[in-house]
Amino acid sequence: MTIAGIVSKIKTAPKNGSCLKITGDNMNKAKKPTTDILRALCERIVAYNVTFAKICGSVTAGLLLSQIAYWWFKMGEKEFYKTDKEFREELGLGRWEFQTAKKKLSLLGFITVKVKGLPPRTYYTLNVKVLENAILKYSKHLKEVNKISAEAYQKALEVLKEKKQELVEKLSLSSGSFADLRTQADLEASKLIRKSR
Repeated sequence: MTIAGIVSKIKTAPKNGSCLKITGDNMNKAKKPTTDILRALCERIVAYNVTFAKICGSVTAGLLLSQIAYWWFKMGEKEFYKTDKEFREELGLGRWEFQTAKKKLSLLGFITVKVKGLPPRTYYTLNVKVLENAILKYSKHLKEVNKISAEAYQKALEVLKEKKQELVEKLSLSSGSFADLRTQADLEASKLIRKSR
């Protein structure tokens, strides 16, 4: 059922509120109108792959690439045609958002766009090898970043352990009350923080 159909049913429901009356026995069986609307909205979900947005450098291009990949595989991994209007309606994109994303995907080599026939139709081909290479390159980059991050984290831990030991030794050598030691520790920590910036 379409959203318009659900909304019209809600509008024509009895005015006495009986469609919204929920009591003990029928609580689980009763459906609120909003539940029907949400169900109808959830029937046409657009899958979005974040990795596509990362390799495209654009959420909009990633969204369009996700949809093109969906149709590519749904159509048996061969060229398919779809109007700009159909894509825009599926994705909720404006004309310029769509055109910009489509152009970006073409420039990156992820898709090939051809206009054929009378009336003219736009045909799309997903360049799977180019896309796979971009994904592999991106995943290698992530591995390198994660490796660097892990190494930096280990080095930072070692430095902190050394500084902590130095601080403990300085505090144990100094004389004075606990409050004096705490103040001195706070000063030392502040100095370390300023140096690390």
